Amino acid sequence: VQQVACRLGRRVHVGQHGLDELEIADALAEAKALRFSLSLPGELVLGADQVLDFESELVSKSPDLEAAAALPLYLRGKVGLKTSGRAP
Repeated sequence: VQQVACRLGRRVHVGQHGLDELEIADALAEAKALRFSLSLPGELVLGADQVLDFESELVSKSPDLEAAAALPLYLRGKVGLKTSGRAP
């Protein structure tokens, strides 16, 4: 799960690691919450994240400007599913 949470800059297919969209979004949210909670001992930290599923492929933040410029062309005309995750 941590590998998926840390490496979404590359393309990951839904179900590829035995996880669905919600499980991946929750894993990302949990990773964020855990990272920040280390600097805030004793405090309640909430994490949240989202994933976009287009044709069973998760689309994440682009790793560079070239990929960011190409993303709208990739998404054009496709229907996707946006899933939000959370971690207490």
